[in-house]
Amino acid sequence: ALLVEAVGALGDVVADGADASSDGLAKRAAATVVSLWLAHPDDAGATASVANCVARCAGSQILAFEPLLYQLSSRLAAHGAGFQKVLADLLKKLAAAAPAR
Repeated sequence: ALLVEAVGALGDVVADGADASSDGLAKRAAATVVSLWLAHPDDAGATASVANCVARCAGSQILAFEPLLYQLSSRLAAHGAGFQKVLADLLKKLAAAAPAR
């Protein structure tokens, strides 16, 4: 329960933040969200919290996850279907927000 609350609260910081490309707080929150999520990939509640964050993030806000691209993409073939769907959604949204980077 505490994990889900933490991921949800940090996801709120990212999703409700300003332009994440220049917002250090959003980038730190995104890094912590990813760290917690990757440490507990089979926790359905944490995965649901990350999915909610991804769905709420606008294009500029999703860029908070950009520095984590290598860590995220390294998990493309790991873990269960729920995790994979959220990861794919996050990577697609990130690619659409920063196609030329």
